[in-house]
Amino acid sequence: LFREKVKEFRTAVRDLFGYTIEMEAVKEGSSLVMRYRLVSTLSPSTQDLVFLGSADGLRLIETPWSQSLGREIDTFLVKCHCIPAFTAYLTGQLFEGQTFHA
Repeated sequence: LFREKVKEFRTAVRDLFGYTIEMEAVKEGSSLVMRYRLVSTLSPSTQDLVFLGSADGLRLIETPWSQSLGREIDTFLVKCHCIPAFTAYLTGQLFEGQTFHA
């Protein structure tokens, strides 16, 4: 039953927010932290965002895709400290690219 509910929850997150989320515990220094890999349902699987979670919150880790998002990272993450606005903006851009410029 638990696995079934986890699968149901993951599907709902994907359908509601447009991202699949993979998480795993990784060692950073002497402690374990959670790594969250987000892949938009609107982008190729090579376009991912990776965040490390700790007691201080979440921080974006560099990926090939995030390297191209300097302005967006500065605006949404550095200045506004708002991951939801960051991912929402990216979702909008990906949607626009697929829908209006395809």
